[in-house]
Amino acid sequence: MNQRKLFARRLRRLRKAAKLSLDAAGEKGGLSGKYWGEVERGEKSPTLEKISDMAKALGVPTYALVQFEREEDEDTLRKRITKILENSDAQQLKTIYGYLLDTLDSK
Repeated sequence: MNQRKLFARRLRRLRKAAKLSLDAAGEKGGLSGKYWGEVERGEKSPTLEKISDMAKALGVPTYALVQFEREEDEDTLRKRITKILENSDAQQLKTIYGYLLDTLDSK
C-alpha cells in the first residue's frame, strides 16, 4: 500500500476515534471538511503544515499521522497474534493473558 493511502487510512481512523465529522475536524484544523475528505480518500496530499494542523485538530502529535511501519489490517494482526499464541508455552500464555487483562482494565 502506498504512503498516501496509509496516511489517508490513519487520518480517517483517528478522526473517527475522536468522534469528529469531516466538517468538525476541518474546522478544528483550519481546513474545509471537503478538503479533509479528499485527503482521507487519498485524492489530495497535504503539505507538512496541513498535516501538522490536522494532527492538532485530532489532538495527536504530528508523527502519529506519518509513522507507518506498524500499520497493519485487522486480518493480518489476528493471524500474527494467533501464530504467537500457537507457538507459546504455558508460562508465556499466562504472561500474555495477564498483560491483556491489565491493558483492558486500564481503559
